[in-house]
Amino acid sequence: HMTPPYDRIQHYDNVIEDTPLFELTGKEKIGVNSYHHQAVKELAESLEPMAVSEDGLIEAVYGKNRKFLWAVQWHPERLWSQPDGLPHRALFAALVDAAKSAAV
Repeated sequence: HMTPPYDRIQHYDNVIEDTPLFELTGKEKIGVNSYHHQAVKELAESLEPMAVSEDGLIEAVYGKNRKFLWAVQWHPERLWSQPDGLPHRALFAALVDAAKSAAV
C-alpha cells in the first residue's frame, strides 16, 4: 500500500500495444502511483485493457465502441508535474481534445 507523498512513482504498468494509451504515449511502460484499495476483477465485454500492472491487475481500460471512454486506476492528477509526468499530461490533453471535439 502506498503512503504519502502520492506524487511519486510506486510501480510500473505495462502498456498494451495497439491501444489508445500506447498510441498516445508511445511507451511500453508507465510509472504510476498506487493507493487504491480495489481492482478490476472481471472486465465488461464493452471494455478492453490498455495497461496491466507488474502483478497482473488491469489498471487502464477503454471502451472499444466509444469515441472516448478511458479509465485509469492511478492518479495522473498527482503525477503530471513530475519530471517523468509526460504520459500523465498526455492523458489530460487527450481528455480536453475529446471534450472539444464533442462540443463541436
